[in-house]
Amino acid sequence: MSPADRPHAPARLGEARHGVGREGGEPRFFRRRVTLDEIPVASLARLYAWWNGQLHGRAMPARKDFTPADVAYMLGCLHLVDVEGAPVRFRFRLTGSETVLRLGFDPTGGYVDDIRPREYAEFLRETYLEAIAARTPICNYVHFVFAERSTRYMHLLLPLSDDGARINMLMIGASGNREWHDAFRELFETGGGRRR
Repeated sequence: MSPADRPHAPARLGEARHGVGREGGEPRFFRRRVTLDEIPVASLARLYAWWNGQLHGRAMPARKDFTPADVAYMLGCLHLVDVEGAPVRFRFRLTGSETVLRLGFDPTGGYVDDIRPREYAEFLRETYLEAIAARTPICNYVHFVFAERSTRYMHLLLPLSDDGARINMLMIGASGNREWHDAFRELFETGGGRRR
């Protein structure tokens, strides 16, 4: 990973938006909003610019507006999440190969509420619901604390809509370092990963 793609310290970040977890060794996740015109990770800034370029007067692009070649620089860290039903459920349609490798399992085809530990499932669900409510891209700096380890990553959530009104998919680009991936793998090995 180049220095430009490493998450930076939260100097330009907004107020803390959310914290999940309990004391005593349970995983804790915190997120802060990053201003979209100040995304400090080059690959995420490029993905945001691409999303904007696909609007063509619409509120958001559709899934059919992109091909893997359009975002080849992000494929290993790109995720597609279907937005289904009422109440809303989130299903992993595609999980980037780098993330699958680092996690040690592939959540593709499963639902967010199948993820273990439950604290992480709750964190993802609330983050995705916030993106749906905002109806606009959201970039978050995420701080993850587990088993006396602390690591950080950044993700960009981009809403997609087939009909121009209802958000039916989130495209998510993630950027982190090896420490983040190793800590996540430890989390899932301890917490059970996806529920079987």
